[in-house]
Amino acid sequence: MNKEIDMNQVLNHPLTALVLTVLGIVFMMSLYKTGQRNKQVTTTAQVIESKVEKLRQEATQAQQELDASQSEDDFKKEQIIRDELLMQKEGEVVIQLPLIDPVEIEAEEPATANQSSWQEWQTLLFGEN
Repeated sequence: MNKEIDMNQVLNHPLTALVLTVLGIVFMMSLYKTGQRNKQVTTTAQVIESKVEKLRQEATQAQQELDASQSEDDFKKEQIIRDELLMQKEGEVVIQLPLIDPVEIEAEEPATANQSSWQEWQTLLFGEN
């Protein structure tokens, strides 16, 4: 019987209490460090999520600008085809107006420098007096 170890004696031994205390302290420290890492990971995840959202907005804006530039390019191509090459779509009639020199337009306008603004409006709306 001497050689058989009594479980009650093992549990009441001071060395067992010391080992269990050390294991408890290690476990508590591990939990504390895990909690700190969890906070760090949460903060990092929030920062990354905000960066991802910002990048999504920038990507959306860049896509809109790309679409707008492509439509402007299409408009410019069509303008060149119509204006400079005088090409037309099927069933369309192109009318080319002559260019008027701005000097001729100024010469045709009546001189109203001697009239006040009210007299110019009266002439414009009601005709010559």
